[in-house]
Order: sequence, then structure tokens, then C-alpha cells
Amino acid sequence: METRLTLLFATAVCLCACSGSPSGAGDVRDAEDSVAGDVLPRDSFDAASLCPTDVPLSERVPLLPQPFAVYRWGEPVALNGTRLEVIGPGEDAAAELDALAEAAGLRQGGNGEGDVAVRIQLHDEADWAALQTVCSLDAGVIPGAYFLDVEVKGTTLVVHLLAGEETGRFYGLKTLRQVMGAGLAGLPDVRPGREERGGGGQDATESSPASGRSVRIFDRPAIAMRGLIEGFYGTPWGPKARLDMVALAGELRLSHYLYAPKAAPLINTAWMLPFEQDDLAHFEALAEAGRRHHVRICLEMHPSWLFHYSSDEDMAVLLGKFEAAVAQGIDCLALAYDDVSDKLIPPDDQAFADYTAAQADFVPRLGEALRAAHPDVALVYVPVEYYTNHPRAATAWPVFAAALPDYWEIAWTGREIGNTAISLADAEEAAGMMQRKPLLGDNYPVSDDANKTGVLFLGPLVGRSPDLLQGLSGIAFNAMPLPYSSLPAVATAADYSWNPQRYVPAESMRSASRLLGGKEGADALYTLAMANRCAMLEGSAAPELAEAVAELWESIEAKDAPDAAALALREQFFVPYRSVQDGLASEGVLPGLAAELVPWTSKLTAYGKAGELALDLLLEQAGGKVTAPGKVQDLADQAEALEALLPKPTGKIMDEFLDRVLLELEGK
Repeated sequence: METRLTLLFATAVCLCACSGSPSGAGDVRDAEDSVAGDVLPRDSFDAASLCPTDVPLSERVPLLPQPFAVYRWGEPVALNGTRLEVIGPGEDAAAELDALAEAAGLRQGGNGEGDVAVRIQLHDEADWAALQTVCSLDAGVIPGAYFLDVEVKGTTLVVHLLAGEETGRFYGLKTLRQVMGAGLAGLPDVRPGREERGGGGQDATESSPASGRSVRIFDRPAIAMRGLIEGFYGTPWGPKARLDMVALAGELRLSHYLYAPKAAPLINTAWMLPFEQDDLAHFEALAEAGRRHHVRICLEMHPSWLFHYSSDEDMAVLLGKFEAAVAQGIDCLALAYDDVSDKLIPPDDQAFADYTAAQADFVPRLGEALRAAHPDVALVYVPVEYYTNHPRAATAWPVFAAALPDYWEIAWTGREIGNTAISLADAEEAAGMMQRKPLLGDNYPVSDDANKTGVLFLGPLVGRSPDLLQGLSGIAFNAMPLPYSSLPAVATAADYSWNPQRYVPAESMRSASRLLGGKEGADALYTLAMANRCAMLEGSAAPELAEAVAELWESIEAKDAPDAAALALREQFFVPYRSVQDGLASEGVLPGLAAELVPWTSKLTAYGKAGELALDLLLEQAGGKVTAPGKVQDLADQAEALEALLPKPTGKIMDEFLDRVLLELEGK
């Protein structure tokens, strides 16, 4: 039966003073499709009724990012044929509510019998303040805190969402979307059974119904700046992909995006040339997308060639480039000298004692000019000495600390350019020399050119201490040239940066895989991600696979029966590998992600098939059977073909395993 959607908005004044139907032409959207009798009256607000009475759950729940405190997490209830009603000051949340309704399969039309109505009450700031006071909840001062209470009452899913500002409501609705089993917003919904709007296809509720559950969540971010950096060496993202990534950053509760690709000439070697009109139009589109998705857009200038610190003309050119970006709505600016030569060119070599002195003179003057014109603009400085163990960091950082006003953030990547681990002590050491908390630009999951190296970093963020954020002014993660392929790792990084105390890498990757892969693709995406990890961080691209392979060889070398070790290798790795390609071809996978990953999914699937054949032949040999020469040759052909392919899922583990199996079969 066709379902019905009625979205009703009352003004905040009316909602605070009255109940019943809102009045005024501007208070009801889609008024021609609704009737006054559909309006649910606003409950008088009793803050005490929402106060948590239990301690937060100790286990994680399947949400990303993991909320600050989850007090209730019930069993899912199917919401087929639901009707959605919204009450409260929701004009700023209209787009999110529309997206939630569509993703949940809610449609305008007849009211079907037995419907489970979903009622969302968006509370105002006064209710939010009352809740904090009555329930002794500390929301802190960082934007984005919210309280979400969802309860199944009879046939109605009753939702209370409280927040102190628009960003908190935005984040709360994102969490509600996951609670209801809906997919990502911001991009076309491709859950199984979903047709494009207006396509006349089968209603999604018939094949992939949304669900709801009773939950109670109090949530707040651990740090204000949680960013995504496009700062790699390699082909920059295309305009559409970049806009998609801004939308997805909002989905993941990331607060900032930095435009800084090293291969974009006009912000790097061609810094002296004006932006093209297409660039300016794209910056405007980015700024608009950022506002819509609650992501602050930052632009970096990286004058890496022929720059004169003593030149008023060069200063004016750089200011002009920044001003052009600000005119398009960008209000976060970065001046970066990472990986730039520290040799001064004439006349700077006569004007300054050294490179540090030149920057200590130039950067504050640039900041003064920008802040005089734009007092609220955010400024970030990336020195040549951007990591602790740089030979000059200990001498240069105190100079910059003395020269730069507090409104300058100073970026830092850790003790090294790329780091196995970063701790609070590392951050505090840097802060002591910078005289301010550093802004961590984490070089994970960056891999500069996967299409040339075959290396992707899809695995979860590891090695960052739970208390690290206490020593930072912000944290941002440097993505890969393949934008959508960056998302599995970035999603876990977003999880960590929102709530590091509850972060568990493997469980976070499970949540990220569900979010990005949908119900049908989640297992395949998880399997692929865990076979494409960063060896620098974890010692291997697939540590568990390496351990399982080692156990197999140990049993063979010890003359023990290898059956148990072979079975574990088959069931835990090769069988899942074999299904990766089909799993990531399902309709539930995020658009763009599956397409980028095809070379890696196809090779890992082939590794699964070759691995199973290799185990069959090894077990035949161990059992005293004669292996058929044709099968051995088939395995040799597969191994040779796979080794020749560029993508490197599992690193060298599978190639070396297949090579050794062939040697064993040959008796060598």
C-alpha cells in the first residue's frame, strides 16, 4: 500500500507557547498535500523524563562515529509503510529530513492500515538548555553536541532531538539516519530496491524497509577541528569527486576540508598567476557545499618556487590569491612550505639571515593584512620544519612561536613525516616549542599514486593514543588521489577524532564497511580493507593473513598434519577473498567506491581462488596423493598472472605464499 509523508513545521515561538496545528502559510511545507488533522500536538517538555538513569553502555554500538554516551540500544523494529511527522524549529534541517524520509522509504499518499508512524520532535535551544541543567549533562563548548531519544510507543516511533545549534541538529539527524538503517545522505541513495526519484520503480519499502529501535544517546565531539586534507602528490580530485567528498565529510562528522593538492599549479609552482574563472566558480561551489554539510572549507597556498619574502609585490600577489578565495566564501586559509627548498634567492639572501628569519618576518605581516580585512578568517601555517625530528625544528619553532600571534595555527605531522604511533607526549613536546597546541596533519591514509604503485591504504587508523587529542588544537587526515577509496580509512579516522576513548580499530572498520558498503557489500569491503593496510603502521598489509600463512608452514615443517591450519586459512581468508568482487558489485556500495576498487577487488578475488587451489594441492601431497600435473601448472599460471598485476592487496604475502606452494609441490 502506498505510504504517506507529512512534514509539518511550526515556528519556534508557537512551539514554545502552544500545541496543536501550526498556523501561517510559511509554517507548513507541502501544505497542499497535507491536512490539519495530520498534525500531532507538541508535548509539553519534561526534561527530567529524558534524563539518563543508567550508566552508559560499555560495549560499542554499530554507529559511526561512536557516540560519547549510549544509554539505551534496543532491538530493531521494521518500519514498513511508515508515515513521518516532524514538529519543531526545523527549517534549517529541512534537507536532512527530506533525505531521511526518502532513504527510509517514506512517501506521500494514502495512509496504510497498520502504519508505524515516525514522529520527530526537534526541540529548541531553551529545551536544550533545560535538559543540560536538569540532567547535569555537560555538552562543552564545541559545536555539534546533541541528545537523541528514540522510543517505540505502540505503533509510533517517537523521536526527541535536542541540540543547541544547527550543527548539533545536523549531526543528530545523521545519527538517527543510521539508527533507522538508512544509507548515507549527500549522494544518491543506492540501497537495494531503491530507484531514482520519479523513476516509477518498486517502492523501496517493499524490498529494503527501514527500521528503528529504542535508543538514548548523548553525544559531543572530542575536538573542534576534525579535518580531511586533499594534500597528496598525484592527480588532484575532479570537481565532482571533491564536492562528493565534502558531502561525505559531513556524513562522517568531519568539520573541515583543506584544498591543498600538490599537483594543482595555481596554488603551488604557479602561485603568481591568478585563479581561472573555473577555479573561482568551483571554490564558490565548495563553500556552498561546506555550508550545507557543516564542513568549513580551507584553501592552501604553497608558494614553492621563486618566492621573495622581502618583495611587496609577491606579498600583494599572495594576498590577492587569498582574497579571491575569500570572495567565494572560503574563510579558512593555509600558508604552507612543507617540502619546499629552504634556500633563499636574491635579494632575500641579503635581506635575511636565514630562511627561518625570512618566514618569521613574512608570515606575521601576511596574517595581519588578512585579519585586518577579515577578522574571523582562520589561519594555518605549515613550516618547512613540520615534524619534530626535522633537524631544525628545535631552533625554528621557538622563533615562529615568538613571531606568530595566537590566531595562527601551526601544523605538525608528528615526530616524523609518517608515524607508526603518535602520543600525547609527542604533542606536548611540540607544543612546548611552538607555544601553542599543534594542529596535527596526520599522513594517513595518504598513498601518493596508487595507480602507479598499486598500493592502497584501506585499513583502520591505528597507533594514535586515546588521549592524544588533549594535546592538539585540531586533527586532520591526508587522503589519497583515489578519493572514494580513501573513505574506509578516513571513516575510521573520523570515528577516532570524534571519540578517541571509545575507538577500536577493527570494530570501527566494521562500522565503516556497513556505512559505505551497505548490507550486501559490508563484509566484502571489510575483507578488502583488512587486506590493504599500511605496513608502516602495522608491519604488514595483512597481518592476520601473514600469521595464518606462517602457522601453515610451521605445521608442514614440523611434519604435523596441516589440515587445521589449512582449514583456518581457507575459511578465514581465501573463502572471503573469493567473494569480494561480487560483494562490492552489489547496489548497496557507495557510488564511486566500487568503481575505483575494481582492480584490487578482482585481484583479491583471484587470490582467493588461487589460494584454495594451492591448499587443495598441498593437502593432497600431505595425504600421500599424487597431484595432477595439470593442476600444478594451472596454479603456476595463476600465480604468474597475479604477480604481474599492478594492484598489491596483501602486499607480497599472497605472491610469496603461492611461490612457496609451487616449490613444495615440486619437492624443492
